[in-house]
Amino acid sequence: MIYFYPTSDVPITMKNVVSAVEACRAPPPDITSLLGLAGSALIEREKRYRPTAFLSVPYILSTLVEDLDGNGMQMLRGMDYVSTGGAPLDTVVGDAMVDRGVRLVSRLGSSECGCTFLSTLEYGHVS
Repeated sequence: MIYFYPTSDVPITMKNVVSAVEACRAPPPDITSLLGLAGSALIEREKRYRPTAFLSVPYILSTLVEDLDGNGMQMLRGMDYVSTGGAPLDTVVGDAMVDRGVRLVSRLGSSECGCTFLSTLEYGHVS
């Protein structure tokens, strides 16, 4: 899990967020000899290191979709789902994401207990 907090050293920009997610997509360190993994265990380890969802506050999503054809939108389209919380997402931003193939879902919960409800759609079957 990656947490993004604005600091004076590394601002929250599309480039910085995409770079952080790309770093997570890099192959995990090769420690298989230490773990004694082989075959299907290696494949499972590779899958577990791959980020598949992006959960964010609306500000970061708005930053990522400023360039509708940019790396931010490309990254979001590659996720199994994208979710936001903490404040309402502007409908213009949400509609732009969905119109360009981002699988945007809603979630309900609290900081204290995490996500308690997640809406999902069969995006290939929505009419």
